[in-house]
This record gives sequence, C-alpha cells and structure tokens, in this order.
Amino acid sequence: EKNANPSGVLKVGEYENTEFRVRGDAFAEFQIMEPLSFKTTFGIDQQAIDETLYDNKEFGAGGGIWNGVLNRVKSEVFQYTVSNILNYNDNFGKHGFDVLLGQESQVSKMSSINVYGYDVLDSELLSASSIGSLWSHTGYAENYSLLSYFSQVAYNFDQKYYLSSSFRRDGSSRFGKDARWGTFWSVSGAWVATEENFVDVDGLDYLKFRGSYGTNGNLPPQYYASLAFFETDGKGYGGESGLSYGQLQNPDLSWEQSKNFNLGVDLNLFSEFDLSVNYFNKKTEDLLLNVPVSQTTGFLTQLQNYGEMVNKGWEFEVGYTPYSNDDFSWRTSANLTLLDNEVTKLKNTIVSTYSARYGQDPLIIKEGESIYSFYLRDYAGVDPETGMAQYYVLENGERTGELTTDAQSAGFGIFGDALQDLQGGFYNEFHYKDFSLDFLFTFGMGGKVYDRTAFKRDDDGYAPQFTNTTAQLNPWNPNNTDSNVPIRINGNPTFSNDVSTRHLYDSDYLKLKNVKLSYKLPAMWNAIKGGSVYAQGDNLLLLTELDGYDPEAVANGVNFFQVPTARTLMLGLQLQF
Repeated sequence: EKNANPSGVLKVGEYENTEFRVRGDAFAEFQIMEPLSFKTTFGIDQQAIDETLYDNKEFGAGGGIWNGVLNRVKSEVFQYTVSNILNYNDNFGKHGFDVLLGQESQVSKMSSINVYGYDVLDSELLSASSIGSLWSHTGYAENYSLLSYFSQVAYNFDQKYYLSSSFRRDGSSRFGKDARWGTFWSVSGAWVATEENFVDVDGLDYLKFRGSYGTNGNLPPQYYASLAFFETDGKGYGGESGLSYGQLQNPDLSWEQSKNFNLGVDLNLFSEFDLSVNYFNKKTEDLLLNVPVSQTTGFLTQLQNYGEMVNKGWEFEVGYTPYSNDDFSWRTSANLTLLDNEVTKLKNTIVSTYSARYGQDPLIIKEGESIYSFYLRDYAGVDPETGMAQYYVLENGERTGELTTDAQSAGFGIFGDALQDLQGGFYNEFHYKDFSLDFLFTFGMGGKVYDRTAFKRDDDGYAPQFTNTTAQLNPWNPNNTDSNVPIRINGNPTFSNDVSTRHLYDSDYLKLKNVKLSYKLPAMWNAIKGGSVYAQGDNLLLLTELDGYDPEAVANGVNFFQVPTARTLMLGLQLQF
C-alpha cells in the first residue's frame, strides 16, 4: 500500500482470502498369493480460492480520483493421482527378496479469473459487478500430466548384507513432444558390520556402512515451458482485440538430470549415543535456466537446458541420551551440513539486464562460482563534500584503488553467495512422568542476502511511493556530513538505490523453529484409550541481520517484499478411541 497508514488501510479496506480444500484417497489391496500382493490407489486434491483485495475510497491507493480499487480473484485446482503397484516379498532361509513393479499417473487442472478495476459502486458488496471501470479482466486455464513406470529390487543376506537397485521412466507434458521422457536409475549397498562374529567391541552396539549412486530429474516450474504461445491481455488497439507472442518455442527442452553419489556410516555406542556421517556429491547436468536471447526475437530470455553444477559436502547427525529413568528422561540430537556449490560448466555467463521498475537483478550465474552469487557495485559510503553515493572502482571484479560517484562507471564484482556454508539444527526432548517438552533450533552460517526492496524503500528520492526505511530519516545534508546515507534528491538520477554492497547483509541466523509442551491423558470412560493435550509454537524467534527476512524461506537470497514467515501458536487435543 502506497502513501498510507498500514493500520488504517487494514481497518477500512478488506483483504480476505477464503480457501476450501478437499483431499483424500481410496485404495484396494489384493493378496494374490502369500508373497505377492497388488495395490491400486486413487487420490484427489481439489482446492478453491476466493480472494478479495479492496483499497478503500477514503485514502491510500484507492482514495481520491479512484473512488475505491477492487481486485477479485477466483481460482480452482483439481488434481488426481492413480497408482498401481505389484509387490513380491519373501525370504528363503537367510536370503530376503523384495521386488516392486509400479505405474503412476498424475493429472492437474488449474483455472483462474481475475478482475481488477476502480470506481467501486458499493463498499459492502465487493463483487466483480461493483467495479465501475475495469483496468483488466484476465484469466487462464492450465493442464499438466505426469506418467511414470518404476521398479525396484532389494536383496539382503542374513540381515547383514544389503543390495538394491531401481529403474524408472517418467514422461511429463511440460517438455517438447520429442523430449518428454526421462530415464532414471540407482544402485545401493550396505553392510551391517556388527552382525559379523569377528566384530565384537565393547560398547559398539551397531555399525553400518552404506553407499549409493543414482540419477534423478527435475521439472521446470512452468507448465508450458517448451511451447510458443500468444497473449491477449492488454494487447487491444483502437477498440479491437489483439494478440502478441507470449513465449518462444523450445521443442528440445528436457529434464534437468542429476547424478548422485553417497557414502555413509551409522553407529550406536552403549545404547545411548548415535552418530551418522554422510558424504554426498551431486552433479547436475542440463540445468534449467532462463538464458538471455537476442532482443530481435522480442524477448529478453528463454528457458533452456544450459550448463552443469556440482553440490558436494558432508552431513553429520548425532544423538545422545544424557539421563533416563522411570520418571525423567532427556534426549538431545543435532545435525550439521557442510555444503560446497559450484557452476562447473556454462556456455556463457548469465547477467540480467537493468529494469527501471525494479533495478538490476543482483544475481549472476558464472562458471566457477556458486549458482546464487551476488554481482554488485562496491559501495564506499557517501562523499562528505557532495553527499553523493561513492563506489570503489572495480575492474574484473578487483578494486583499482580509485573512488567514483558515477555508478555507471564503478564496475561490478562478485560479493559472496546466498547458500549457507554450514547449516543445521539441534533438538531436545524432555519427559517427566506424563509431561513432555521438546524444542528445535535451526541455524545457518556463511551465506549472504541482498535486500532488493531497497530499490523501492531505500530509494534516496528516486521514485517516492513506498514506505521508506528508517535509514531515509538520516540522509546526508550540509549539517549531517558524516551520514552513510546519500543525499535525498527528488527523482534521484544517480542510481544510488541500485545494486551495490550497501544493501548486502550476512544471512547467518538462529531460529527457534518449534516448541511443544504436552500432557499424556489416561484412558477414560472405557471409550477413550488415551490421548494428549498440548500447546505448540512455531517460528517463535529469529535472529538475523536483515529485519523481516527469513533465510530458510528464500532459496536465492534475494529479499524482494518477502512475506514474513507466520508465527503460529496452537492448542490441541488428541484422543484415541
């Protein structure tokens, strides 16, 4: 909401989202013979959303000449899934076999109607017919389907040696007709060393070594990513409807494929201490990326299979029971992931173009760098003589030793990336008689976040329309020459609000993700076998440098009017009959 008191806007306007959802499944299972069974499942997920966004007539975006602004949206999603699985499970002495053959199909259908306009006739009847003058009347319908065939064979000898393999074929309507099918497979093995007679170590209750290698595929988020299509919204001219190209065709668009290698070990000591260590290496080929294309096509980018990337690192998980007796017990655990990400192959570096509406995209995709690297000017504060933003001049990403107030000649460099070098959590669970208390903290270190909302909210007067940050209360002026905020100029043409390290922050964080206190209920009245009553809180505390930003909620590290993570308080009763 622009130029308005947020509390007043919420009180006088109406912002409502009503959702109705039905989910369920039914299955039938047949025991063909003792080791052989067949299961068929049918599931549905239907969702209807009715949204009303009304900016009141009195003030703000709906005030003045607009006489109220109304946006009405109705959308529906219907998805059904059918799966058929044939399973064989049997043991022959010390030999165990588990064989699975399956087929699954998924069909999704989506539709939406959006009406947006002003001059609202009746503030109490906020239907589409109350809009006096239309800005837009749009809608869409999308369908998507996925068909899969899969198999798995697992074998174990004496619950000591394990081997398994899988194979699957997936076909998606999101790709071109000649590139829809992907083939994926995996093999894995494990050895439980403590089942061997020669492994007899005091205190070592369990020791397992495991390894796997396999492939999997990723889909693009767009349902018609490979197709060329037309757009009609806003294309009319002279009172007549019109068409324009909406997307370039890419019939060769296909699966983004990953090759995954894992090695790990699991152990338990003295029935109290658990440890798991895992090394992973994931190589992704045919990355699905929006690649710049010649502007003679009428477009800036096209989704293509373009480049390769590697994620590798270590995962650690420990668990320990410091104390346990009949009345009281305490269990604690922690996990830690060390991640290294690198783009290993790219035809050309991908740098986004400047947008007068949103500024420069702060991300760059470059061979040898992380997939979410920040490409910025190097902010050097404010020139105390003129109040202009100044920058360290960069050539090939390195400082030359010079300063400039000309943002367009300052140059760009890479200043960190969004991915956390280290990420994990720690969990504690306490039991005292019928009471239990558990809580989970999560954390991350080593990543960065860029606040792209600053282009609008920390704009130094470029285009005043959004609620400004408090930093804008302390700009440079002749009586405040020590300020780190540039001079505020109406219609500021200096690009001081555009991408630079001025708005780059550490995304290290500590979050209290979940707390739950519960009491175990006894059996009552012969009908109730037991249950629990509990109080639970989610996302109760977040400590990080950039206010209002949740590093766990945004993968690419760009804060652009991020919706705050909901803080939830819940009281519950669970009964067993």
